[in-house]
Amino acid sequence: MSGLISRPLRAVIVCGLISIRSAQAQNATGAITGTVTDPNGGLVVTAAVTAVSRATGGTRKITTRAEGTYTFDNLLPGEYEVRVEHKGFTTQAEIVTVQVGYTTTASLSLSLGATGQAIEVTGVATTVNTTDSGMGGIVNRQRVENLPLNGRSFLSIAGLEPGVSVSYAANSSPGNPNNFFQVSVAGAPQSMTLISFDGARVNDRTTGGTSQNFSSESVQEFQIGTFNFDLSTGTVSAGAINVVSRTGSNQLHGSGFFFFRDHNIAAYPALRRDPFYRDPFFVRRQYGFSLGGPIKQDKLFFSGNYERNDQVGARTVVFTDPLLTGLNHVAQQPLKGHLSGLRLDYRINDSHTLFLRGNIDNNKSLSGTGIESGWSASDNYSYQTALGLTSALKPTVVSDFRFSYSYFRNRLAPPTQSECQSVSGNPLYCFGTGGTRVTFFGGLIISDDPNVPQDRHPRTFQVTEDMNWTKGSHRVRFACCRRSDAPTAMPSGPPTPTLFYPTIFPTPTAI
Repeated sequence: MSGLISRPLRAVIVCGLISIRSAQAQNATGAITGTVTDPNGGLVVTAAVTAVSRATGGTRKITTRAEGTYTFDNLLPGEYEVRVEHKGFTTQAEIVTVQVGYTTTASLSLSLGATGQAIEVTGVATTVNTTDSGMGGIVNRQRVENLPLNGRSFLSIAGLEPGVSVSYAANSSPGNPNNFFQVSVAGAPQSMTLISFDGARVNDRTTGGTSQNFSSESVQEFQIGTFNFDLSTGTVSAGAINVVSRTGSNQLHGSGFFFFRDHNIAAYPALRRDPFYRDPFFVRRQYGFSLGGPIKQDKLFFSGNYERNDQVGARTVVFTDPLLTGLNHVAQQPLKGHLSGLRLDYRINDSHTLFLRGNIDNNKSLSGTGIESGWSASDNYSYQTALGLTSALKPTVVSDFRFSYSYFRNRLAPPTQSECQSVSGNPLYCFGTGGTRVTFFGGLIISDDPNVPQDRHPRTFQVTEDMNWTKGSHRVRFACCRRSDAPTAMPSGPPTPTLFYPTIFPTPTAI
């Protein structure tokens, strides 16, 4: 049978199989391509083209092909100086910005003169992607630093793109403990949005959304892909979020921050002042630092950060039944979180670069709907480690290998009597804590949430390989991946039954 299939057809079939396996692959790099011409517009062949990272000094070299073109694949996002040299021409240079998942075009025209006579920086190349298809956008580091992000969440950046909606779901649903910001693309369910960090998925495979939060100090660049059918953002029909972590450079840099917000400078729940609760208490304090720089000049770099969030949220508990209006109040939702990250980049030589990154998310909260006795105490701990090796095997063949391991511990438990009262400050709202779940007429529900107790420990291993091969004026991309999900513990006990108790609850009085 194999003899009946031609070699070109077999190659197409193999590439098709590779593309199918690459459905989960995420390319966290960019590329530069362009054409080199002489003063008359003629193509310059065998010109030496060098791309130098302005942050780390990393260098990549290639020569122009018969078509006068060149391509640098699998470059980390950032600024590069593209330098072109050829005998009989003045050396030319141009500053180019590489963005995640995009190909920047930088074509240069050489002037007659002695080689190496002068380097003429012709300006900053316009970031125009003329080679890849798809819809989406890029948010760079400068915008991440200057935008007033709600809660400093890295996912809230997605709301900058048309057709993308971001909802703040922090502490509102015990089933989504770490999925504080939910991103929906073009009206699709938020659970369909693919989220990756340095090419590794961080989706919670049980509830959707993200299983881990990252400080915006860890974000170098943020790509939002909508309606993409490209390997760089995963072949998904809805949308994808592709985040690249921040790297160190040859210059030592750092920053510290403190953000404060409370009910005096925040919008009221539902944007409406309640005549009975005119000042619902709310406060958020976020503080931390970031630091990055060289460990060894032009060789080894680091970038690290830490962030803490101390927050007390406000949630309105309202019953419309006249018998229960005495229970109406504004509840307090506490949240304490710690985010930390560290990345090391090592330049082995001009052909090979290596990075190692680790991020930790640890948070605790008490949240839910209705009165506080039916809430859930959430204790979450997640971390992800990632390793990447980019190798220029040949000037025309570049490999980008990634390995990552993710762990997520999600524990949900009913609040104790002391926890409930410390939040509510009123024993009336903690009636029936730890007992059988009962639903009264009027919509009052007391005792444990049916989702608790719960104890999950999902572990995920991911291996991806993105290979770029340039042949003449054509670029061929191969990508494959393997994702292994370790077994996860399910709720430690059967759901607490819900009983409908046919009794009219007496009108409560405040204590």
